[in-house]
Amino acid sequence: MKKILGTFISLFLCIICSATHQVGGYIAVEWKGGYTYQITIYDYTNTFPNYKVIADRDTMRLYIRDGGIQSFLLSRINGRSNYLLPDPIPNGEPVCNYEFDSSPPLPYDGARKLSIYQTTYTFKGPGDYKVWMDDPDRMAGINNIVASVSVYYYMYAIIRVLPPSYLPPNTGISSVLITNPPVCQYGCVGGCYTYNPGAYIPDLPPGVADSIGYSLGPCLELINSNDQLSVGIATGYRNPGATIDASGTLKWCPNNIVDTGRWNFAIIMTTYIRVYIPLDGSYHMEPVDTTEMELEVIINSTCFPPTVTSIDTCVTAGTNLHITYTAKTSNVNDISPLFITVSGQPFQESPPAILSNITPPLHIMHPVLNWQTTCDEVSNAPYEVVIEATEKMIQQGTDDSAFYSGYGTSRITVVAPEPQHLTAINKGTTVCLSWQPNNCPQDTIYNIYRRKGCTTWKHQYCETGVPSYTGYDLIATVHGVTSYCDSNGGAGLSPGVSYAYIVDAALPPTNGAQSYASNDTCLTIKLGVPLIENVSVTKTNPLNGEIYIRWMKPIADAADLDTTVYPPPYTYLLERASGMNGKKFSIIHTYTSPHFNTALDSTFSDTGIDTKDSSYTYKIDFYYGTGSLNRFVGSSGNASSIYLRLEREDKSMNLGWAASVPWTNDTFYVYRQDPPPALPTYHRVGKTTKTTYTDTALHNGSTYCYYVESYSEYTGAAKVPKPLFDSSETICGTPEDTIAPCPPPLLVTANCVLYNDSLIWNNPNRECPKANRVVGYQIYYTPFENGDMHIIDTIDNPRDTVFVNSHLTSVAGCYAVVAVDSAGQTSSLNTQCVDNCPIYELPNVFTPNGDGKNDIFTPLASFRFIQGIDINIYNRWGQVVYHTTNPNINWNGNVDNSGGACPDGTYYYIGSVNEIRVTGIVSIPLKGFIQLIRN
Repeated sequence: MKKILGTFISLFLCIICSATHQVGGYIAVEWKGGYTYQITIYDYTNTFPNYKVIADRDTMRLYIRDGGIQSFLLSRINGRSNYLLPDPIPNGEPVCNYEFDSSPPLPYDGARKLSIYQTTYTFKGPGDYKVWMDDPDRMAGINNIVASVSVYYYMYAIIRVLPPSYLPPNTGISSVLITNPPVCQYGCVGGCYTYNPGAYIPDLPPGVADSIGYSLGPCLELINSNDQLSVGIATGYRNPGATIDASGTLKWCPNNIVDTGRWNFAIIMTTYIRVYIPLDGSYHMEPVDTTEMELEVIINSTCFPPTVTSIDTCVTAGTNLHITYTAKTSNVNDISPLFITVSGQPFQESPPAILSNITPPLHIMHPVLNWQTTCDEVSNAPYEVVIEATEKMIQQGTDDSAFYSGYGTSRITVVAPEPQHLTAINKGTTVCLSWQPNNCPQDTIYNIYRRKGCTTWKHQYCETGVPSYTGYDLIATVHGVTSYCDSNGGAGLSPGVSYAYIVDAALPPTNGAQSYASNDTCLTIKLGVPLIENVSVTKTNPLNGEIYIRWMKPIADAADLDTTVYPPPYTYLLERASGMNGKKFSIIHTYTSPHFNTALDSTFSDTGIDTKDSSYTYKIDFYYGTGSLNRFVGSSGNASSIYLRLEREDKSMNLGWAASVPWTNDTFYVYRQDPPPALPTYHRVGKTTKTTYTDTALHNGSTYCYYVESYSEYTGAAKVPKPLFDSSETICGTPEDTIAPCPPPLLVTANCVLYNDSLIWNNPNRECPKANRVVGYQIYYTPFENGDMHIIDTIDNPRDTVFVNSHLTSVAGCYAVVAVDSAGQTSSLNTQCVDNCPIYELPNVFTPNGDGKNDIFTPLASFRFIQGIDINIYNRWGQVVYHTTNPNINWNGNVDNSGGACPDGTYYYIGSVNEIRVTGIVSIPLKGFIQLIRN
C-alpha cells in the first residue's frame, strides 16, 4: 500500500510541477484609429529551471467577445530569440530572481520574466467589448487561493468603443498602462506593504478630462468556453486589512508569521472620461475601460522595507513645480543603498517631468521632482507620480538578490490661472463687467458669478471655481469674449442694492476644469428709479384678499437722478403679475406728480384678489415728461408676497415659505393662533433665518393657524430705511400621525444542521422617536432573492423580538420584519437574505475489487442542498468512461457501469454541480482526479 501511495503522490506532484508558471500581468487596449485597437497581453511568469520547458509559452490564446466569441493565437514578441530551437523565436525578458530570496524558502520559485503578446483588431462599431486570456498553469502555493495549482489563471479587460460624436475629432480612448510592474514585490511581517501600479491613460488629447478608479477585485476562473466565470475561487481573497486608495496605492500590514509566503491580489482599474452625450447635449464622466491586473507579493518573516514621503499639491499651469521627497531605510542599523525609480504620467508629458538627486545610491536620499507645466495639462483629474525606493539585498555566496521597496505618491493638480483685472461699471439698473484673459489661450469660456452685498473672498489652496458656500450664484457663461453686461435677465438689478461679482475661466467642455477665481468687484445700483419697500399680505381670502404695497421715490441728486436731465412731470405705474415670479404684468395703479418734491413716497392696497392660494409679484415703472416727450426712466426691482405652505405630522406642523424680492430677508418670525378655548389672537412661537420651521408639542385633531413675518433690508443701501417688515398669508392645518415606524434592525442566521432560520430584531421605537409606539410585528418571507414576499406569522407582543422558521427543506430565503404602531401604520420592508451551505465532496481514490469496501465512487458523506449534477469521467486518453446526472454518481469502475472493467490508473472528471441557493439554482464547476485501484 505504501508503494501505491508513493506512486500516487509522485503523480500528484507532477501535476503541480507543470502548473507553477503564471504569477501576474494585465491586458492593455490601445486605440489606433476608427474602431481599430491594438491589444497587448503583458504576462509575468515563473521560470523555475526544472519546469521552464513545460510551462513557458511561445504563444498565448486571446479571446474577444464581439457578437460571438472569437479566439486568436498570439506569438510572443519580446526578448531575445531562443537559439537552441530550430526556429528561433523571442522568449521573453528577465525581470528579477526570487531564488533563495524568501524566508522561509518557497517551493518552485525562481526567476521572473515578462512575455508580451500582441495583435490588432477592428471592432464592429460602438459598444462594450471584453477581451481575456486564460491558462491552466497558475503558480502553485498561493496562500489565499485554495489549491491554486488547479485554478486556471484568468485576466480580462473591457473596452468601451465610443461613437465619434462623443469625443473630439480624431480621438479615441485607450486603457491604462502600468509603469510599475506587478511582479518582484516583497513585503515584511510587522511592517506595511505598499504598491502602486503607476497607472496612466496614454495619448489623451489636450483638454480631455480623465480619472482612474481603483478597487480590489475577486479572483476569477473560467468555467467554460462561453466565458462563464466562477467568482470567489480564492477563499479570503480580499486579504484581511488590505485597502486601496484613490491614488491606486495598495496597503497591507501583515502582522503574523502565518502571513509569510506567496499572496495574490487583483486590482481593478476603471477609466473615466468626460464625454459629450449628443442625446441631451451635455458632458458626463463616463466609465469607458476596465482593466484587471494580477499582482504577486512575497511576504518574508523579518525585513524592513524603505519609506518614502507622499506629497499632494496643486500647481498653476505655466509654472515650474518642485517637490522634494525623503526616502530612507526603515532599519536604523541598515545602511544598504537605495535605488530610486519613478513612474507616472507627468514623465510622459511634453516637456516631461524630471527626477534629480537620485544618484549615487545612499541609505537616505532626497529626490527632487521638477516639472515645467503647460496650459495643455490643466485638468480636474490629478496627475499621479509614484516614487519607488528599492533596497537591494545581495544573498551571500550567490548572485541572487531580494528587493524590498517602499512607495511615495503625489497627486498633482494642474490648475488654470485666474482671469485678470475684473472691473464693473454701473449703467442704470445694469452692471457691465470687463476683464483680461489669463495666460492660457485654451480658456475661452468664462463663468460670471454674482451675490448681494459687498464681500472679500479669496480662494483657498487648490480651490478652483467659485464654491456655493461663498454666496455667489452663477448667472451667465460667455464664450470667446472678456466682457458681460448683467441686466438680471432683462428685469434690471434692484436699485439701492450692492452687488459683488467674480469671474472664472473654464477649459473646453470636454475637460470641465475651472480656473482659480478672479478678484472680486462690487458696486451699488443707483437710486434713480422707485424702490419697493413692502409687499405684505394684510387679509387672507380666496376672493377678497388684500396686499399692502409701499415704495419710495428716486433720490434726486447728481449720483442717482439728475432732475435737470429728467425734467417733470413724473409718472409712476404700479403693475402686478400672478405668481411668485410672474412675467405678465398689468397696470393696477397710476400716480402722476407735476414736481419731483411733491411726489411723496406712496402706498397702495391691492384688494379683491385671491391671497389664500396665490402669490403676486409687483413692480413700478418710472417715466418723466408728457406727451411725445414722455420717456421711460426705469423700473423698480420685482417683489413678491411671501407664500406660506403647511405639512402636517404627528403632533407637529412643518412650515415652509418662499418669496422673490430685491431685498435680503435676514430673519423670519413665526406666529400662531391656537384652537379654542384659547383667545383668537396670534402670538410669536419661533424665530429662524431659514425658510422652514417645525412647530411641535401640538395636539392631534386640533386646528392651528399661522403666518410668517420677514425682517429684511436692502443690503448695502445707505439711503434706504431699514428694517423692513412683510407678512405672509394666514394658513391653518390640523396635525395628525403620518409617520410610519422605522423598519426594525434585523439579523437572520441560517442553521444548516438543524435546517432552520433564526430571526432576531430590535424594537424600532428608539430609532423613530417621532413615530407612535410599536404594538406588534409581521414576519414576511420568500424562498428566493427578489421573490414575492408573503406573511408567514404575526406577533402581537412588541417585546417578542425572536422568531425561528423550523423544519425547512432549504434554509435559503429572504425575510423582513414589519413593525406595526398603535395607529395601524406599518414600516417598510427591510429585507435580509440568508443562503444555503451546500456540501458535495468527492474522494480521490476508490477500490472496485469486490471486497465490499470502497467499491463505488460516490460522495464522501451525505450531501445537502444539491439539486443534481452533470459529470463525465475520462481516462488518460480523454475518452468518456462514465457519465451521470445522479448526485450519488455510483460508478462501479466499469465502462458505463456495464461494460468492461477499467484498468488501474488515474482518471479525471469534469462537470458541474447544481446548488440550491437563495438566488436560484447555481451551477458550480466540478473537476478533479480519481485514483482507481483494484489490486
